[in-house]
Amino acid sequence: MAYKHEHGGHRERMKDKYIKFGLEIFEPHEVLEMILFYAVPRVDTNPLAHRLIDHFGSLAGVFDASISQLMDFGLSKNAAVFISMIPKISRIYIDDKRQKRQVITRDMLGEYFQDKFIGRTEEYIVALFLDAKGRELSCVPISSGNFSAATVPYEKIINLAILSRA
Repeated sequence: MAYKHEHGGHRERMKDKYIKFGLEIFEPHEVLEMILFYAVPRVDTNPLAHRLIDHFGSLAGVFDASISQLMDFGLSKNAAVFISMIPKISRIYIDDKRQKRQVITRDMLGEYFQDKFIGRTEEYIVALFLDAKGRELSCVPISSGNFSAATVPYEKIINLAILSRA
């Protein structure tokens, strides 16, 4: 008789649970465990997910950790890069999904710009250029810096505004 691993089929059960209920019913460590399935093959990722969240303080803390921090924790380069991409993929997804040429009001600006900063850990400056009716023409990165400062290149902003016909 072949030995059956006590956690045999666990990954499939987790995937089925996701298919049936979505991620909303998952605990943070289970979300991370599911992500780790694709970055760490043939290993029980549950204890690793718990350790990562305990070490970095939250699921967001794990996602915001640097590649070197994740590798120092014992993850492979492949796994560390994969995890570090998640906030950046989320930002790109939200930006891509946003309907272009919508009218942007002052009340929308906080939410609009919040999405631009998902996964960023350094100062980051973007410029939003609108037409006369308040529709987005472009939103472009202007500058980035360190954890506490970034330069504001006014000439670059003026040139981009002219180029986009804002």
